[in-house]
Amino acid sequence: MDPPRVPVAVCESEGWFGFMVEVLYPTAHRVTLAPGDKVSRVVEALPPSTRGVLMNVNLSYTAGFLEPDAGWPAGLPVLNGGAIDVRKRTLHTQASAVGVPSARAAESGPPDERLIVKTTLNYAGKPERLMRERWPERARSFTTDISDRVEYVICRRDEIATTTWADPTLVVERYITNPDGLFIRAYVVGPAAVVTLAWASSDIKKLSLPQSDRRDYYFWDATPLGPTSAVAARALAVARPLASALGADFCGIDCAVDADGTIIPVDVNKTPYWGHPRQSPVLAHLRHGFNTLIGDFT
Repeated sequence: MDPPRVPVAVCESEGWFGFMVEVLYPTAHRVTLAPGDKVSRVVEALPPSTRGVLMNVNLSYTAGFLEPDAGWPAGLPVLNGGAIDVRKRTLHTQASAVGVPSARAAESGPPDERLIVKTTLNYAGKPERLMRERWPERARSFTTDISDRVEYVICRRDEIATTTWADPTLVVERYITNPDGLFIRAYVVGPAAVVTLAWASSDIKKLSLPQSDRRDYYFWDATPLGPTSAVAARALAVARPLASALGADFCGIDCAVDADGTIIPVDVNKTPYWGHPRQSPVLAHLRHGFNTLIGDFT
């Protein structure tokens, strides 16, 4: 059953139409933010009926984006307010800290091992580029990690320049694959989670690209709802502690699977994009998670 849409406000920057929060709450009160905006301005803009605030600033690093010149109203949940850094370098560090496998590659190793060079920023830093164009000075502290690279590069270890390993705007990861072409996306929204197992033959695997098969598995906390999968349960056991370590109340986590079946997180998105369809059992289940975080159980 599709649960009711609780009155929420979405504080967003470059993160509205087509993003998961907009698809779930299309009539939400929308507060558009700029770098350096003040909490006091946001609080003044909230309708009295607001039951929760969803932060959806579409940048990988957002520490200080909103100036805390005032407190939030007592008892008002501010979801993803603590999710301020999902850069891939941070992902590697936090994965190791919570005992989750990391994709980070070592500079030394077999010269012919296939590795992948990525930007530390999500989406190759495209949101940061847009932010820099719009607010050149105000966005400076959020755009310093922009790289000249805009594409992933798969290559051998001995083809990677020493300067690439030292470049703070880039990360070098193991190129992780398996014979079946399996990859995983886990949506986590408080106690609700949906783990999608998908199969594709392409070198770069995304849910937005063609797949040969796809299956969704639903969970409440760690309990499966309906048909289950041991692989999906293991993926959730990777995703949940990582989301918590990164301060994310809601997020999408992409995982690769190696030939031994080890599940390795490769991307965390605190502003997950959804697109279409705009109604689905997945969305309905995740809305239950949002309602629980907000404290509305109707």
